[in-house]
Amino acid sequence: MDAFEETLHRTWMQLLSEDHHTELAAMLRDGSLAVAKKPGLSVEYGECASRELAVEIPHEYYDMIITHALYPGVIESSLEKLFRHYVRLCDDVNMLMKLKIQPIDAAKEWKDKVREIILTAQTPSQGALPEKVFAEKGQQPMLYQEMKFGSISEVRIAQALASRRVLFFPLPLAVRRETGASYMDRREPDFLVCHDGVWGILEVAFHPDRYEKDAEKDGWFKQSGIVCIQNYTAEHCFNHPSEVVDAFLHILAKHKR
Repeated sequence: MDAFEETLHRTWMQLLSEDHHTELAAMLRDGSLAVAKKPGLSVEYGECASRELAVEIPHEYYDMIITHALYPGVIESSLEKLFRHYVRLCDDVNMLMKLKIQPIDAAKEWKDKVREIILTAQTPSQGALPEKVFAEKGQQPMLYQEMKFGSISEVRIAQALASRRVLFFPLPLAVRRETGASYMDRREPDFLVCHDGVWGILEVAFHPDRYEKDAEKDGWFKQSGIVCIQNYTAEHCFNHPSEVVDAFLHILAKHKR
């Protein structure tokens, strides 16, 4: 991106955040914008192709954004609003926009890496039952690197855990038969984590005022011996995932016997 495109991209991220689309802004932050023609001139009739915007989306978020019910429309409307502040368009000329996967920088042995991806690729089976729960609520889990998550905040926590090479299980289904009613005998923690032989649960809380329900869920796991259970707000996880993971691992280490 040149200097103008950098400015345009930065302003776009600010607008998305101010319009409460912070999750989308986080996914698009490392992408780029490319304007086909320098701004500042009026667009003459028949020149619409010269005013094309190419939005490059990081490959790990592309499917997540394109298949979302709202995100493509939010991208189009927000960019059109921003674009018209910089370029004067005639009434009968529309802005053209393309959403593309951002190219990955070439690296050594890239062919071997692609071959490994092809050989190991498979349909994700993780989170199959939690996905039914999402469907009942009219929601869809996010897919990131063939794993399912409930939000972009959880994706950022997963990235922080992965960068530290910590063993973790996102959205696992826990079952302990007590009542015979499946909906009462199952719980789904956001992250089950094992580090240095110690097990713990990291929860991303979207409803900080639901203390009683969270406490009941925590108690259910503690009955089976998982005593390190930490809840962090979704906002904190989204803005400071590394800080959250470091704090969690520090507490988890204290439970080592």
